[in-house]
Amino acid sequence: MGYMLKDDDYAKFLTDYYPEQTIVKRFKYLLKDVNSFLVKLGIDKKVRIDIKSLKMAVLDYFTDIVRMRIFQNIEKPNVEKIYGYTTYWFLRRHPIHVTADFSGCESINEKFALSYISSRILCDANISYNDCKGIAKFTQFMTLLFYNLKYRLYTQQSIELMVSAFFCGVNLPPARQRA
Repeated sequence: MGYMLKDDDYAKFLTDYYPEQTIVKRFKYLLKDVNSFLVKLGIDKKVRIDIKSLKMAVLDYFTDIVRMRIFQNIEKPNVEKIYGYTTYWFLRRHPIHVTADFSGCESINEKFALSYISSRILCDANISYNDCKGIAKFTQFMTLLFYNLKYRLYTQQSIELMVSAFFCGVNLPPARQRA
């Protein structure tokens, strides 16, 4: 995977801030995540992953993070930024391409993005997905998040805010206990 930054002037400056292995590791991790998602849904034979688009999503993510580090004097991004910026660039590049029709194929990239965000925020909050099944507020949050990723304008920062809002809500006591 050493080819990732080879002969790419756009990407070479990133190695002043991140070792190439960090960038390649992120790419491999995201590729593995996408593949697992597609296999789990049973649609891995009906889509293809455009490796160049996925590579560009990862490079765009790191470029944004480098800019943020420089201009906002942030040493390390928090998880909200990591999830928000990764999701944003993934959706901008749409690396999952449909090769055979299936139900929901028109929003497969958004479905992956929802899976990516939800699995990470639940893990970070030490909550099992099975514990959330059937909880109306969680279902409502996931439905609204998917709707926004699919139909609304979003930015890296707005996705970061969505993730932050989830973490905030998880740590609040139920409304009846706050009164």
